[in-house]
Amino acid sequence: MLKEVVKQTRAGCVVLVDEFRTSRVSSADNTLSETLLDTPPESFAWLRPVKSMAKRSQVRGLMCLTSINNITRFYDRDVSAALNIRRCAVGPGPRPTELCRWDGRPAMPKPGQQGRIG
Repeated sequence: MLKEVVKQTRAGCVVLVDEFRTSRVSSADNTLSETLLDTPPESFAWLRPVKSMAKRSQVRGLMCLTSINNITRFYDRDVSAALNIRRCAVGPGPRPTELCRWDGRPAMPKPGQQGRIG
């Protein structure tokens, strides 16, 4: 990953990236997306905090995503955010829609049921 960044930027070049929603969106989706104002937030793959059943509290830094087929995948929040920031900085095309902000955009959907671990 670092070699790709070095190839695409000059030595000593700093790329500023807005961190908006980078830790709430799954980094596993690497498809190209266009910046469309009418894309509903409900269609994005939002990550949810994981709740420990034993301690009855959230597990720090652990997020989950449940697919349509009821398959739950777990993600490290910080690693996922770093990969999303990379997508914004060196990815082809415009910034991914799910990581954009604009006036009048509806709020993120309510978290609903959190993922659970034993």
